[in-house]
Amino acid sequence: MTIYSTLVGLLNVKMFSTGGEFLVLIMEKLGTLIDDAEWRSVQLLIRFLADLINCNVVLGASLLGLFDTFIATAAQPGVKPSMRDFLLYSVMQCLPWIGLHFNDSKDEVEFERLLDILETEIEKREKHYMPSIRVWSSDNPLPQIEYMDSLWLQIKNMRNNNWEDNWIIRPYVAFESKLESSLQHPLPQFELPADLEHTQFPLPYVVFRIFDTPDVPNRAEVPKLPRFNSIDRFLVEDAIMNVINSKNLTKKECAESLLRISGRSSMPLNYMLVEVLFGGLLELPVPRYSELFYGSILVQLCQLMADHLPQVLAQAVAYVYERLDTMNTVLVDRFGSWFAYFLSNFKYHWTWSEWEECVNLNRTDPNHPKPKFLKEVFLKLLWLTFYEKLKDVIPDE
Repeated sequence: MTIYSTLVGLLNVKMFSTGGEFLVLIMEKLGTLIDDAEWRSVQLLIRFLADLINCNVVLGASLLGLFDTFIATAAQPGVKPSMRDFLLYSVMQCLPWIGLHFNDSKDEVEFERLLDILETEIEKREKHYMPSIRVWSSDNPLPQIEYMDSLWLQIKNMRNNNWEDNWIIRPYVAFESKLESSLQHPLPQFELPADLEHTQFPLPYVVFRIFDTPDVPNRAEVPKLPRFNSIDRFLVEDAIMNVINSKNLTKKECAESLLRISGRSSMPLNYMLVEVLFGGLLELPVPRYSELFYGSILVQLCQLMADHLPQVLAQAVAYVYERLDTMNTVLVDRFGSWFAYFLSNFKYHWTWSEWEECVNLNRTDPNHPKPKFLKEVFLKLLWLTFYEKLKDVIPDE
């Protein structure tokens, strides 16, 4: 995205009128996307508009005015929660790209005011739905945080760190002297449609977490995994979701595109891919895409990254298995279906010896989640292969 905003900035330097015409087209497109309820595209376009601040195309006060429109609408009495959250999140997700610009700028006071209003609105939210969308009933070892709260926590940490990150590529920095010479445009007047209340907005979700920094090997050649409250975690996960959203109809192309995400050398992408895909598979009340999609992408990635991803996937399965006793029962069944499908693509090979405890647990406590889970997996496997095949692959003990 930052490459395109840089190009627009350079065009604006050469032809000021072209920059203004471009903004008119962008704002018209924003209105069309809102009318069509293309919510992910709406947020990406708003983010692109915000990044034009860094290229000296848009007046800072004008952008803050657009954000004020979103926040004021979200704060109106009677606005349904899903609409309110979408409007607030649309502003929040731009902040990692523009915080550094507004820091020590002439619009800093207004920007700080906007952050304070955002925090007030976020803290006012009631989340009675949280028990119904949690993957686990326990926050041990990692907290389950609702997506709005998670991003706000990461933004606050970024703010405390002077708006620095280790992920966003900023090509406009190389053209800073040229871009500074251009004039800026106010954004065209924009109003949100009056009938948005009757539109279906995205549902809330919990940010799925199974990996933390100590889970990644501490070796020089392995990048360090950012903590769950780091903005870098959000930025990488957002890049992964952008690929999934745009390539979900072609699993091979999707898997290959995921592996081409820029910045792989600075982040342990294999861990973050597994976590995001598991999070999609185990999303409540239903996955965003089909269970088969997530299963097939994980199979493709294991084939394309045979030296790196299967070990991480096995680690993730082990973590989920250890937490079955606090896992939502719907998700235990969904996880078992995925696991059976995954095994069927790899000749049913697994480190079964690590689950020998299920034999003793089945004798002492047949209703324990672990032996019940394994029984369900075996039953699902019988739909995928012959009994004799399973008998030959699975150890007798």
